[in-house]
Amino acid sequence: MAECHHIIVTGRVQGVCFRATTKDLATKLGISGTVQNLPDGTVEIIVHGTQTQANELLAALKASNNPHSIDSITHSKRAVKEPLNHFKIV
Repeated sequence: MAECHHIIVTGRVQGVCFRATTKDLATKLGISGTVQNLPDGTVEIIVHGTQTQANELLAALKASNNPHSIDSITHSKRAVKEPLNHFKIV
């Protein structure tokens, strides 16, 4: 059953292709949602999928060989307002 996962990532995650990496990994995992930079230097990821899919995406981001550096991740669930059928960079 699809759920909405709201994820905030802190660290060196802006200006280092983090959003593009997130989109590529999400697409490979069959996850829909969005990723966007926030004004405070963090990145917001919205995942429409299962808990397992959200966990797989986060694990893949942590393991990727890109120049980003994740300091912390905040993860919560929200009600699905409008299901998405693809993953996009906002």
